[in-house]
Amino acid sequence: MVWLDVFLAIPLARPVRTKIEPAIAGVAAINGPPTGGSGRIAIAQAADGSMWFGTHYGGAFRWQDSKWSRLTARDGLPSDYVRCFFADPDGTLWIGTLRGLVRWRGGKLAAITTEQGLWNDALSHIADDGRGNFWISSFGGIFRVKREDLNSFADGLQKSVQCVGYDRSDGLLSVECSGGFQPAGTKTPDGRLWFPTASGLVSVSPDRMPENLLPPPVRIEGIEIDGQSVPVKHSTSVVEVSPGKRRFDFRFTSLSFSAPEKVLFKHKLSGLDPDWSRADSQRAVTYNYVPPGHYTFQVTACNNDGIWNPNGQSLSLVVRPFVWQTWWFKTGTGLILAMALAWAVRLRERWKARLRLERLEREHAVERERSRIARDIHDDLGANLTQIAFLGQRVEGASHDPAEVDRWIRMIPAAASRTIQSLDEIVWAINPKHDSLESLANYLSRFAQEFLTLVGIRCLLDVPMVLPNVVLSAEVRHNLVLAAREVLQNIVTHARATEVRVILLFDDSTLTIAIADNGVGFDPTAVMGEGNGLPSMRKRLEEINGSLEILSCPGAGTTVTFKVPRSRLHGRVVGKRDFTS
Repeated sequence: MVWLDVFLAIPLARPVRTKIEPAIAGVAAINGPPTGGSGRIAIAQAADGSMWFGTHYGGAFRWQDSKWSRLTARDGLPSDYVRCFFADPDGTLWIGTLRGLVRWRGGKLAAITTEQGLWNDALSHIADDGRGNFWISSFGGIFRVKREDLNSFADGLQKSVQCVGYDRSDGLLSVECSGGFQPAGTKTPDGRLWFPTASGLVSVSPDRMPENLLPPPVRIEGIEIDGQSVPVKHSTSVVEVSPGKRRFDFRFTSLSFSAPEKVLFKHKLSGLDPDWSRADSQRAVTYNYVPPGHYTFQVTACNNDGIWNPNGQSLSLVVRPFVWQTWWFKTGTGLILAMALAWAVRLRERWKARLRLERLEREHAVERERSRIARDIHDDLGANLTQIAFLGQRVEGASHDPAEVDRWIRMIPAAASRTIQSLDEIVWAINPKHDSLESLANYLSRFAQEFLTLVGIRCLLDVPMVLPNVVLSAEVRHNLVLAAREVLQNIVTHARATEVRVILLFDDSTLTIAIADNGVGFDPTAVMGEGNGLPSMRKRLEEINGSLEILSCPGAGTTVTFKVPRSRLHGRVVGKRDFTS
């Protein structure tokens, strides 16, 4: 029990007025503070000689060097209702308002409220006990706070202040201390502090107050995990929690025989809380979500005189993770994702490189096609037209011999026919609408029938009625047609056949064109290297990555087979792509 003397049980009916020096009083009476206040209720003189006036919802006014200045909530006051002042010899001014305490020093304000640990915000009077403490009366009782703590907080050196409060349990007849007038308290020569309350006058003797220096013991009583109670014994140092738990309720207590209701607690869950909690009287704390990991719950307490237990009590908490919450799973998943991303980037780069190569290949194919067309025009059409011109010259030169003229004139239609045929092949090869397997089959069938019928050889076609929609490049079509024409011309010239069979097969991997006759046949090894027919056909098949097979023997006919891989039919070199519908 603190030493509180009830001096008078009757509330003060009228405020006690202070005496002000005549010169200052005269100045205030003549000039008056700026408008905005509704009555002066507190007056103080600072160490620099300036006068301070507290008003009812008008802020604080300062008179210095014949000039008025004003501080309000806009400047940092927690309230414009200024109820009391206390001036320190070092020039610091403490301002008590309806909503907290303010330190004014060097033109800067620092507010301290209940959010920072102040006992009560509605202040009535500030008194110095000469022992480094402020005694402050308020609407919630009388409390004591160290001036050093207030300055440290105002300077930003600590996050809160520690107050020791007194109420009815300490001898106060009422916790509401009167204020709004001056003085609302005083200090007598014997060192006593006097404070008016709603039920009487109270005196405090700071030098006769016994101090409780015994820190209260602290104990963690138990934990509730998702509503299930987990008792904590004195020997318990670690609590392990299975995966999936979310809500944690810690219960703790402290023992104090002098004033158990004034014991305050601070707690911290190391690993989750950055700092200690604010001191309060709550004996439980709830964490709605604690991620998997290792934690230490710490709690400490202070007695009614603000003496803290330096050790408190701690409890280790291990929250087990699910498999997907473990570090190795996350690391492995991260590595897999990184590898997948790298692989995806690599595939994309390869795809872009393939597109570039395909574009270059198409450009080269166009150039090769142009060169081929130019070569065909020069070789076939040029030669035929030259021959027609030569035949015309021979006709003109043999005009005196009718028989010779008739001979040369008969050769002109054949040369013209070959020219038309060559032109037809060139136009057919370069026309994009014929870039299909069906168009190739139709052209070969028509050409073989027309060519063989003219020489009286029977032509049999073994071609599927329905062919898949497969794209063929102009180069592939042109080389296959010229190679087939070369085979048919050799049959007409050398085979003495009466029947020719043209076969076309197409499967998942290869396009096969076979031309078989029932002629006299030959020995392929004996004629190898003779003439230009076979080497020319082989060269044409090699240009489109195809192959040539010849099966023949004397007296048994001949079969010539062209094979082209399906992947080469469209003429591309890079990548693989299916062009079937």
